[in-house]
Amino acid sequence: MTLLGYEYRNCKLKIVVFGLLRNAITKFFLPSFLFLSFLMLLPLAAVAQFPAPSNFGISINYILTDQWDYCENEIVFGPTYCIIFSWNTPDTSGVSAILAGYRLYKEDTIFHTLSDTILEVTGPQIGKFYVTALYENPPGESDSSNIVIIDDLPIATKETQTEGKIEIGFDISQQQLIVKGYANAKTLSVFNLQGVRVLHTEKVPERLNLEGLPSGAYLAVVLDRHGAAWSGKVLVVGN
Repeated sequence: MTLLGYEYRNCKLKIVVFGLLRNAITKFFLPSFLFLSFLMLLPLAAVAQFPAPSNFGISINYILTDQWDYCENEIVFGPTYCIIFSWNTPDTSGVSAILAGYRLYKEDTIFHTLSDTILEVTGPQIGKFYVTALYENPPGESDSSNIVIIDDLPIATKETQTEGKIEIGFDISQQQLIVKGYANAKTLSVFNLQGVRVLHTEKVPERLNLEGLPSGAYLAVVLDRHGAAWSGKVLVVGN
Protein backbone atom coordinates (compact mmCIF):
# COMPACT_ATOMS: atom_id res chain seq x y z
CA MET A 1 0.00 0.00 0.00
CA THR A 2 1.32 3.35 -0.94
CA LEU A 3 1.54 6.22 1.53
CA LEU A 4 -0.96 8.16 -0.55
CA GLY A 5 -3.49 5.29 -0.40
CA TYR A 6 -3.10 4.99 3.39
CA GLU A 7 -3.69 8.68 3.92
CA TYR A 8 -6.75 8.54 1.66
CA ARG A 9 -8.31 5.63 3.63
CA ASN A 10 -7.47 7.37 6.96
CA CYS A 11 -9.17 10.55 5.76
CA LYS A 12 -12.32 8.60 4.73
CA LEU A 13 -12.43 6.92 8.17
CA LYS A 14 -12.22 10.31 9.92
CA ILE A 15 -15.06 11.63 7.77
CA VAL A 16 -17.25 8.60 8.58
CA VAL A 17 -16.55 8.86 12.33
CA PHE A 18 -17.26 12.60 12.32
CA GLY A 19 -20.51 11.99 10.48
CA LEU A 20 -21.61 9.36 13.01
CA LEU A 21 -20.81 11.67 15.93
CA ARG A 22 -22.69 14.53 14.30
CA ASN A 23 -25.73 12.33 13.72
CA ALA A 24 -25.64 11.08 17.31
CA ILE A 25 -25.43 14.61 18.72
CA THR A 26 -28.17 15.88 16.41
CA LYS A 27 -30.58 12.96 16.91
CA PHE A 28 -29.99 12.08 20.58
CA PHE A 29 -27.79 14.27 22.74
CA LEU A 30 -29.04 17.69 21.60
CA PRO A 31 -32.79 16.88 21.90
CA SER A 32 -32.18 15.23 25.27
CA PHE A 33 -30.26 18.26 26.51
CA LEU A 34 -32.98 20.64 25.33
CA PHE A 35 -35.71 18.48 26.89
CA LEU A 36 -33.93 18.31 30.25
CA SER A 37 -33.36 22.07 30.18
CA PHE A 38 -37.07 22.59 29.52
CA LEU A 39 -38.01 20.36 32.48
CA MET A 40 -35.63 22.28 34.75
CA LEU A 41 -37.19 25.59 33.74
CA LEU A 42 -40.79 24.47 34.32
CA PRO A 43 -40.80 24.99 38.13
CA LEU A 44 -39.21 28.42 37.71
CA ALA A 45 -41.85 29.38 35.16
CA ALA A 46 -44.65 28.20 37.44
CA VAL A 47 -43.31 30.19 40.38
CA ALA A 48 -42.91 33.29 38.22
CA GLN A 49 -46.41 32.96 36.76
CA PHE A 50 -48.20 32.31 40.09
CA PRO A 51 -46.43 34.12 42.96
CA ALA A 52 -47.25 32.87 46.46
CA PRO A 53 -48.45 34.92 49.47
CA SER A 54 -45.82 35.87 52.04
CA ASN A 55 -45.51 36.47 55.80
CA PHE A 56 -48.29 34.07 56.70
CA GLY A 57 -48.99 34.29 60.44
CA ILE A 58 -51.49 33.24 63.09
CA SER A 59 -52.61 35.16 66.18
CA ILE A 60 -54.50 33.44 68.99
CA ASN A 61 -56.86 35.43 71.21
CA TYR A 62 -58.18 33.60 74.25
CA ILE A 63 -61.42 35.07 75.58
CA LEU A 64 -61.72 34.48 79.31
CA THR A 65 -64.76 33.13 81.13
CA ASP A 66 -67.41 35.82 81.78
CA GLN A 67 -65.76 38.07 79.15
CA TRP A 68 -66.69 38.83 75.56
CA ASP A 69 -64.99 40.04 72.41
CA TYR A 70 -65.53 40.27 68.66
CA CYS A 71 -64.60 37.45 66.28
CA GLU A 72 -65.81 36.91 62.71
CA ASN A 73 -67.62 40.27 63.04
CA GLU A 74 -69.79 38.89 65.84
CA ILE A 75 -69.83 39.16 69.62
CA VAL A 76 -68.56 35.94 71.20
CA PHE A 77 -68.47 35.04 74.87
CA GLY A 78 -65.72 33.20 76.69
CA PRO A 79 -64.26 30.86 77.34
CA THR A 80 -63.31 30.44 73.69
CA TYR A 81 -60.66 31.30 71.15
CA CYS A 82 -60.55 33.68 68.22
CA ILE A 83 -57.90 32.54 65.73
CA ILE A 84 -56.70 35.24 63.30
CA PHE A 85 -54.94 34.16 60.10
CA SER A 86 -53.20 36.86 58.05
CA TRP A 87 -50.73 37.17 55.18
CA ASN A 88 -49.34 39.61 52.64
CA THR A 89 -50.56 39.97 49.06
CA PRO A 90 -48.13 38.37 46.56
CA ASP A 91 -46.10 40.59 44.25
CA THR A 92 -47.84 40.25 40.89
CA SER A 93 -45.86 42.89 39.01
CA GLY A 94 -44.85 41.54 35.62
CA VAL A 95 -47.26 38.59 35.92
CA SER A 96 -49.89 38.05 33.21
CA ALA A 97 -52.27 36.02 35.41
CA ILE A 98 -54.87 37.87 37.51
CA LEU A 99 -54.97 37.34 41.28
CA ALA A 100 -58.44 35.96 42.10
CA GLY A 101 -58.28 34.96 45.77
CA TYR A 102 -56.67 32.72 48.36
CA ARG A 103 -57.00 29.19 49.66
CA LEU A 104 -56.19 28.43 53.30
CA TYR A 105 -55.12 24.86 54.05
CA LYS A 106 -55.25 22.88 57.28
CA GLU A 107 -53.26 19.63 57.25
CA ASP A 108 -53.08 19.79 53.41
CA THR A 109 -56.89 19.98 53.18
CA ILE A 110 -58.78 23.07 52.00
CA PHE A 111 -59.97 24.93 55.12
CA HIS A 112 -61.28 28.20 53.63
CA THR A 113 -61.37 29.96 50.25
CA LEU A 114 -61.56 33.75 50.43
CA SER A 115 -60.59 37.01 48.74
CA ASP A 116 -59.28 38.91 51.80
CA THR A 117 -55.82 38.61 53.39
CA ILE A 118 -57.17 38.11 56.91
CA LEU A 119 -59.52 35.49 58.36
CA GLU A 120 -60.98 35.17 61.85
CA VAL A 121 -62.21 31.79 63.11
CA THR A 122 -64.04 31.24 66.41
CA GLY A 123 -63.02 28.20 68.42
CA PRO A 124 -59.85 26.18 68.97
CA GLN A 125 -57.71 25.10 66.01
CA ILE A 126 -54.76 22.69 66.05
CA GLY A 127 -52.61 21.61 63.12
CA LYS A 128 -50.46 22.69 60.19
CA PHE A 129 -51.64 25.72 58.23
CA TYR A 130 -50.53 27.52 55.07
CA VAL A 131 -52.09 29.65 52.32
CA THR A 132 -51.86 29.71 48.52
CA ALA A 133 -52.89 32.28 45.93
CA LEU A 134 -55.48 31.53 43.25
CA TYR A 135 -55.20 33.02 39.75
CA GLU A 136 -57.23 33.26 36.58
CA ASN A 137 -56.44 34.06 32.92
CA PRO A 138 -54.70 31.61 32.95
CA PRO A 139 -56.09 29.69 35.93
CA GLY A 140 -53.62 28.34 38.45
CA GLU A 141 -52.58 28.05 42.08
CA SER A 142 -49.32 29.22 43.61
CA ASP A 143 -46.94 27.29 45.79
CA SER A 144 -47.69 27.39 49.49
CA SER A 145 -46.66 30.22 51.77
CA ASN A 146 -44.56 29.56 54.83
CA ILE A 147 -46.10 26.92 57.09
CA VAL A 148 -47.32 27.73 60.62
CA ILE A 149 -48.10 24.93 63.08
CA ILE A 150 -50.40 25.32 66.08
CA ASP A 151 -49.50 22.48 68.42
CA ASP A 152 -50.77 24.05 71.64
CA LEU A 153 -53.41 26.61 72.57
CA PRO A 154 -52.29 29.11 75.21
CA ILE A 155 -54.58 30.47 77.89
CA ALA A 156 -54.20 34.12 78.89
CA THR A 157 -52.16 34.27 82.09
CA LYS A 158 -51.34 37.01 84.55
CA GLU A 159 -48.03 37.54 82.77
CA THR A 160 -49.80 37.97 79.42
CA GLN A 161 -52.25 40.43 80.92
CA THR A 162 -49.67 42.58 82.75
CA GLU A 163 -46.48 42.50 80.69
CA GLY A 164 -46.62 45.07 77.91
CA LYS A 165 -50.01 46.30 79.03
CA ILE A 166 -52.05 48.22 76.43
CA GLU A 167 -54.62 50.87 77.30
CA ILE A 168 -57.13 52.32 74.84
CA GLY A 169 -58.46 55.84 75.28
CA PHE A 170 -60.24 58.44 73.21
CA ASP A 171 -59.63 62.16 72.76
CA ILE A 172 -63.16 63.38 72.08
CA SER A 173 -62.06 66.93 71.18
CA GLN A 174 -59.69 65.68 68.48
CA GLN A 175 -61.77 62.59 67.60
CA GLN A 176 -58.65 60.49 67.96
CA LEU A 177 -58.18 56.98 69.31
CA ILE A 178 -55.26 56.79 71.76
CA VAL A 179 -53.30 53.54 72.17
CA LYS A 180 -50.97 53.54 75.17
CA GLY A 181 -48.34 50.84 74.79
CA TYR A 182 -48.83 50.78 71.02
CA ALA A 183 -45.27 49.46 70.55
CA ASN A 184 -46.51 46.09 71.87
CA ALA A 185 -49.60 46.11 69.61
CA LYS A 186 -49.89 43.88 66.54
CA THR A 187 -53.30 44.76 65.09
CA LEU A 188 -56.07 47.27 65.72
CA SER A 189 -59.72 46.82 64.75
CA VAL A 190 -62.70 49.10 65.29
CA PHE A 191 -66.26 47.66 65.36
CA ASN A 192 -69.64 49.36 65.42
CA LEU A 193 -72.36 48.20 67.83
CA GLN A 194 -73.76 45.84 65.17
CA GLY A 195 -70.49 43.91 65.27
CA VAL A 196 -69.33 45.06 61.83
CA ARG A 197 -65.63 45.83 61.57
CA VAL A 198 -65.25 49.31 60.08
CA LEU A 199 -61.50 49.75 60.43
CA HIS A 200 -58.46 47.47 60.62
CA THR A 201 -54.72 48.13 60.58
CA GLU A 202 -51.60 46.09 61.21
CA LYS A 203 -49.54 49.23 61.83
CA VAL A 204 -50.89 50.47 65.15
CA PRO A 205 -50.10 54.15 65.82
CA GLU A 206 -50.19 55.99 69.13
CA ARG A 207 -53.06 58.13 67.84
CA LEU A 208 -55.57 57.28 65.12
CA ASN A 209 -57.98 59.82 63.63
CA LEU A 210 -61.60 58.59 63.51
CA GLU A 211 -63.19 61.70 61.98
CA GLY A 212 -64.25 59.77 58.88
CA LEU A 213 -66.57 57.45 60.80
CA PRO A 214 -70.30 58.19 61.24
CA SER A 215 -71.37 59.44 64.68
CA GLY A 216 -71.95 56.69 67.20
CA ALA A 217 -70.35 54.33 69.70
CA TYR A 218 -67.60 51.93 68.66
CA LEU A 219 -65.45 49.24 70.21
CA ALA A 220 -61.70 49.30 69.57
CA VAL A 221 -59.85 45.99 69.92
CA VAL A 222 -56.06 45.72 69.94
CA LEU A 223 -54.24 42.37 69.71
CA ASP A 224 -50.82 42.43 71.34
CA ARG A 225 -47.76 40.36 70.39
CA HIS A 226 -48.75 37.66 72.89
CA GLY A 227 -52.13 37.16 71.21
CA ALA A 228 -54.08 38.81 74.05
CA ALA A 229 -56.89 41.26 73.27
CA TRP A 230 -57.31 44.74 74.77
CA SER A 231 -60.50 46.67 74.15
CA GLY A 232 -62.02 50.08 74.81
CA LYS A 233 -65.22 51.89 73.90
CA VAL A 234 -65.05 55.13 71.91
CA LEU A 235 -67.70 57.68 70.93
CA VAL A 236 -67.47 59.47 67.60
CA VAL A 237 -69.47 62.72 67.42
CA GLY A 238 -69.97 65.58 65.00
CA ASN A 239 -69.72 63.69 61.65
